Amino acid sequence: MEQSSRDIGVRMAVGATRGRILAMVLRRVSTMLAVGVATGLGLTVLARSVVGMVIYFEPQKEAGGTLALAALLMMAGLLAALIPAARAASTEPVKALRTE
Repeated sequence: MEQSSRDIGVRMAVGATRGRILAMVLRRVSTMLAVGVATGLGLTVLARSVVGMVIYFEPQKEAGGTLALAALLMMAGLLAALIPAARAASTEPVKALRTE
């Protein structure tokens, strides 16, 4: 966190706008969310194949619900990151650079 504060402070001191900082933080969060959701979807496919060996079900009928749930999870993660991203964008450059 401290390294991110310094990074944001340097970027703002050089001239980055609050909008660019907000976009940068949300881009980082969305990348982490995308990797997590993709990993979760992959594990879900593997788990369905293992469960499919034991019981009978039709995974094709449930695929839409799984994808909708993944999209909902991405949206919830981005909404949860919006407040910290806005706080990061409102950081004073001098204050962020002094925290060493």
